[in-house]
Amino acid sequence: MSLHPLNAVIALAVSALIAFGFCSFAGSLKYYVLVGAFLSCATTLVAMIGVVHEHERRGVNVRVLGGLFLVFFLLLNAIFAFVDLSPTAYIVLSGLGLLVFVFVANLIGSVQQ
Repeated sequence: MSLHPLNAVIALAVSALIAFGFCSFAGSLKYYVLVGAFLSCATTLVAMIGVVHEHERRGVNVRVLGGLFLVFFLLLNAIFAFVDLSPTAYIVLSGLGLLVFVFVANLIGSVQQ
């Protein structure tokens, strides 16, 4: 597994733009959503387009997993940006989602065929 630098930079730039978009709509959770959206989108997008895997099957599985979690995080951030809910709930849900993504992606990457 190796990092493709240009794709990783593009993923980070897209993540920053998505986070800024959510931040501009968010109410009292503006800064929580800004940081959370950037971290969650950056993690999933870098896993999707910024990482090159030696085994094609693992790479496809990690990309699909990244896409699924990207959709989950986009929905989660949209809900918290437009509906004024608890910051604690946002931190817990985003943190758990991010940890589950990293755990499953690591599990897929470490499987021996």
